[in-house]
Amino acid sequence: MLLPEEGTGYLAALEALEQTGAPVCAADLARALGVSRASVSRALGRLCSQGLVCRRGKALHLTAAGREALDRDREKQRCFEVLLCRAGLSPAMARAEAARLKLAVSGEGYAALRDCMRKNGAL
Repeated sequence: MLLPEEGTGYLAALEALEQTGAPVCAADLARALGVSRASVSRALGRLCSQGLVCRRGKALHLTAAGREALDRDREKQRCFEVLLCRAGLSPAMARAEAARLKLAVSGEGYAALRDCMRKNGAL
C-alpha cells in the first residue's frame, strides 16, 4: 500500500504521542501536527478504513499494519538517502530528495532497486 506523505506523517505523529503512555485523541494529533481537527478527522477516516489506525472510544491507536506501513516507509526513505549520499549529495539534500522519491517509486520498483543495491553491496 502506498501512503501519501501526509498519511505517514499522521502515523509517525500518532506513534510519537502513543509513546508518552497517555491516551491519544484527535485533538492531540491536530495540536502535534499543527493542523485543524477537520483535517485530522478526514485523514483518520482514511487511515482507519485502511486498517492502519483504530479507535477505541476517543482514543486512537496505531495498528500492527500501521506500524508495518510506517516501518516500510522509513526503510524506503533510508534506502534512497543512502543511494543519494553515495551519489554525492549532501545528507540534507539526500533526505529531501529521498522524501520525494519514496512517493514516486512503486513498491515493486522499490523492492527491485533495494534488492539490486543489496546484491551489489550498496546497502
